[in-house]
Amino acid sequence: MAWSLIVRQGVHTGQETLVARTRLADRLVVPIDWSPDSQRLLVSEMTGPMHSDNVSVEDWLVSPGGGVPVRLELADARRAVEVDAGTSRFGIHVLGWSPASPRRLVFAVRGDEDRFLGYWTVRDDGSSTELLGKDEQAIRVRKFSRIIGPTPELK
Repeated sequence: MAWSLIVRQGVHTGQETLVARTRLADRLVVPIDWSPDSQRLLVSEMTGPMHSDNVSVEDWLVSPGGGVPVRLELADARRAVEVDAGTSRFGIHVLGWSPASPRRLVFAVRGDEDRFLGYWTVRDDGSSTELLGKDEQAIRVRKFSRIIGPTPELK
């Protein structure tokens, strides 16, 4: 059993603030993205042997100061993707917060043989799943998270 701390460091002050403290057993917690208002951190918790493909992943929303983490419920999202894709064989990978809506998260879906099934968005309470698009090239990456949208033209 081990303890894991997630801290936020101020850019100008260097001061560290506790975001989350978890007690782990054969688990890895990975910070994914801060909410647009910096009040919640999306983290993925991976459970199982890390050296294999037999790992389960759960996504959590954590408030600064060590508040109680809230599990991101994706059951409705899974049902919406299943209806659209016509299959239940797919994986959901939560990418981060939507820049267009502060209470929505964006996720990518991949099916058999790594077939891309689209970018989707869901509210932070797990409701109101929407398909953003099925163009896999519509993603660009910024420093600490991903932004959904067209790749900007370089000048």
